[in-house]
Amino acid sequence: MTLANNGDKHNFGQVVERIVGASGTQYRKPRTVFWEHLFFGVKSPLKPIFEKAGENDNRPLADYLFNLDIEIKHPWLGFASEIKKSNFSITDRHFYSFGVLLGYCFLFGIRDLHWGNIIVQKNHLQVVDAEVVLVNLHLPHETILLSFKDIGFESCGASLLGKNLSEFTQHQKEKIFAGYFDVANRILDHQKAILEILASDDVKNNPIRVILKNTAVYRAHIENPKSEQMLPEELAQMNRGDVPYFYKNLGNEELWYWAQLRKPEAVYLTDATTTKDVQRHGVSPQALLGAEAELLPKVASGALYLIKALSPEGFVLKDGAHDDIQIGHSVSWHGREYKRA
Repeated sequence: MTLANNGDKHNFGQVVERIVGASGTQYRKPRTVFWEHLFFGVKSPLKPIFEKAGENDNRPLADYLFNLDIEIKHPWLGFASEIKKSNFSITDRHFYSFGVLLGYCFLFGIRDLHWGNIIVQKNHLQVVDAEVVLVNLHLPHETILLSFKDIGFESCGASLLGKNLSEFTQHQKEKIFAGYFDVANRILDHQKAILEILASDDVKNNPIRVILKNTAVYRAHIENPKSEQMLPEELAQMNRGDVPYFYKNLGNEELWYWAQLRKPEAVYLTDATTTKDVQRHGVSPQALLGAEAELLPKVASGALYLIKALSPEGFVLKDGAHDDIQIGHSVSWHGREYKRA
């Protein structure tokens, strides 16, 4: 067995370890791996809901999502079997897969999906790291699958498909929309079953990471301490050689960090903007997905944002033999209307 450290140091120098053994390669993660299991694991209780294909593809939606082999030890330790990187050619399926990921992660509030947390497989894009989940996202680009704030296109998940959005063909854009609506419809049609699954004690008892600032910001601060205002809890972690790590418990307003090894303390936030952003992390599934009257407008807002992002000059996508996507205060797709609030 060989070990190799991988990634940033968190929580008193702990890092992800790559373990190479006779039975295969695993990543030992000194944090919860429950969220990878729940949202992307081969044994996820959510998987059966997505076992059928969407209207626009012949493969089960689950094939695009649930492919991680996860072993949970406890809320602060787990293992994930390695998914190997290969130089697969990008095909239409990858664009459809991207649309599925975008809709799925937007509605389940999964963030931090830059290119480094996704691996290209033969027929899909596979998320391999998911720590920031159940966030009340306003628009799809907050997932980081698309450019967002200081995350440029070269760092977002979509960069795995091409050099920039303007290079995507009309057909490829249609595939993204098809995947987006297929997975959104599945979630809309199975809200009750999904909420029953998300009501488990495991969902309630696993920490959810909150990223206050990008790692690059912390690194820049180390080089130039005056470049960014920092919380005392951020400074304390950087002073001991860690990249700051914060987390919440589901439905709890308090933000936590490890002041001592495995001894958490609450963070006192005074900045209103930061407080508001933290509050929308780790919200209860009922608040996030509980009412179709709230979820339908969210699907519409996401679709309208995608139209703007993919077609900034007013380009109208066609949906094959079906009606055009209707644009306005609502979006119509395959005879189903999604009204924005």
